[in-house]
Amino acid sequence: MFKDNPLLQQLKQQIKDSLPTAEGQVKATERGFGFLQCEGNKSYFITPAQMKRVMHGDKVSGVIRDGSDGKQSFEPEKLVEAGVDEFIGQIHLNRDGRPAVIPDHPLINFPINAKVNKQISEKLAKQDWVVAKMLRHPLNDRGFYCEIQKFIAKSDDQFARWKATTARHHLAWDAPADLDEYTLAQESLERRDITDVEFFTIDSESTLDMDDALNIEKTDDGWQLLVAIADPSAYITPENPLEKTAKERGFTLYLPAHTVPMLPAHLADELCSLHPEQKRPTLCARIAIDNNGQLSSETEFFAAWMQSKHRLNYDNVSSWVESDGKSDWQPQSDSLATQLKELQAMTAQRTAWRKENAIVFADRPDYSFDINPDGSVADIHCEPRRIGNRMVEEAMIAANISAAKTLNDHFGFAVFNTHAGFDESKIAQVEEIVKQAGIEMTSEELMSFDGFCKLRRLLDDEQMTYLDLRLRKFYSFSEYSAQAKPHFGLGEPCYGTWTSPIRKYGDLLNHRLLKAMLLNEQAQSPLDEELSVHLGECRRAHKFAERNMGDYLYSEFYRHHLKERGIEHGQLFDVTRGGLKVRINETGAVAFVPATKVHAVKDQLNCDSDNGKVFINGECKYQLGDELSVKVCEVKQNGSSLIAELV
Repeated sequence: MFKDNPLLQQLKQQIKDSLPTAEGQVKATERGFGFLQCEGNKSYFITPAQMKRVMHGDKVSGVIRDGSDGKQSFEPEKLVEAGVDEFIGQIHLNRDGRPAVIPDHPLINFPINAKVNKQISEKLAKQDWVVAKMLRHPLNDRGFYCEIQKFIAKSDDQFARWKATTARHHLAWDAPADLDEYTLAQESLERRDITDVEFFTIDSESTLDMDDALNIEKTDDGWQLLVAIADPSAYITPENPLEKTAKERGFTLYLPAHTVPMLPAHLADELCSLHPEQKRPTLCARIAIDNNGQLSSETEFFAAWMQSKHRLNYDNVSSWVESDGKSDWQPQSDSLATQLKELQAMTAQRTAWRKENAIVFADRPDYSFDINPDGSVADIHCEPRRIGNRMVEEAMIAANISAAKTLNDHFGFAVFNTHAGFDESKIAQVEEIVKQAGIEMTSEELMSFDGFCKLRRLLDDEQMTYLDLRLRKFYSFSEYSAQAKPHFGLGEPCYGTWTSPIRKYGDLLNHRLLKAMLLNEQAQSPLDEELSVHLGECRRAHKFAERNMGDYLYSEFYRHHLKERGIEHGQLFDVTRGGLKVRINETGAVAFVPATKVHAVKDQLNCDSDNGKVFINGECKYQLGDELSVKVCEVKQNGSSLIAELV
């Protein structure tokens, strides 16, 4: 009798209107409840019942109610902005056989009823991977509802997770289709015949797209370094259909056990790749480097036909150099051995010069996964960056610096790689942090190129790991620019790459500018704001995809080998309010140590995320950069994360 009573309804509305309101973002938890995160770090509890009406990431508004226990809770009423629109997930079949989709998200683990787009021809089965789009939300309509818009992979596909990862970041999975035939573009550019020069390549054993070869000679004043770079622009003109593909992809994507090339395989791995004893079109740079490691102000660029004589790999070259020539592997000729020794000597001088005048970051190991035929992880290998890697790296940095300066002097534009150092909006915090460390530098000095380089060199020279890790979160992102701007991260006033045109679209564009310069032709800047943003977004998507796959494979590996791993050692690289993040030295995996596993008494523990320190009873026990011993004790499979405890 009271259900439809208008007076009762009016009274309820009046009570509701008198309640305080809030707006914020929904943060879900694994245990079913959640929180509304508002501005100023204010948060309100959301009960499991109310969480069924919202989703992690939703921006909502609603009312705050007082509970019988005296605690406040939030009740959502209006959807301001949905946290999920398009998403990746796996098929779930309801009891009646109708499909639903479970999002691939650590905090969204319930099935969302779905309809299937008519364009999907595959017969969908349980746990198949798909792309879905949200159509309805409980705050606007009857429950959650989505449409399955694209099929990704069958559940038993060994690369299902790889394909889902590329789909999540809107990246291609397959190599571009090869053209029926490739012909050299009609160019008026004269190519020198330097096929008699003893070039060599140094790459990984598995590399197919070899895009750089080297030759080096000792001179009275230092060295003459000859760098030959594969020239795909000899086949791909701006009108070629592959131009659009290369532009859209931006880069070659490197995932564990799977590479997605920017260019078709036959072009990248055969026609352009600098295989030994194969005549190839290249762009070359002849660079003079003095005995102190300083680059000459003048570099000669020219187009050429070249023919690499030796294919070498990093491990063999490194072992030979590090053992002073006493390794099992030996150079194929005395002249090659002489070149490798001179490249080593040049690398030492260039590194020393850059440490003094630019910036050299410390070597960090790479990690590789051995993948079984079923997609599981057999093993993880730590691969330190050895002298062979550094020798090639120094040669490529020298070539890129020279090209950037030459193009800037000639045209006043190119595709430049830039980095502005610290984020300007956070510079006051940076100034305070360095001041606390006993370093007196003003905001203006810290934002300047010279000031940033001075600070970076100080951090490296004094091995100030704690301060280094604290400051990293204040760095700005690197960008692409048509105008020359400093690259603070490298300590170079002008930097642009051209040494990987098979793998980077920006390098391909710089090749065309170098050719226009050699022909003394007029040219327009190939990089506008739209393309600059696009390449930046592509690069970030690649990094996120690589990180996501790495996190998943780490969780797979530890899930199968948890009992046998034992105690591991790693570096503390981040402190959050909830605990510590440790990078394990042996595998490269990131493990999270919850605060409850740092110290049992909550009131005695302070995880100070702002200062990167952990205090127990007011005493600093751990700080960024500390080497810690941990044991991984749990794998959160859906979240692709590792939980560890301190040992």
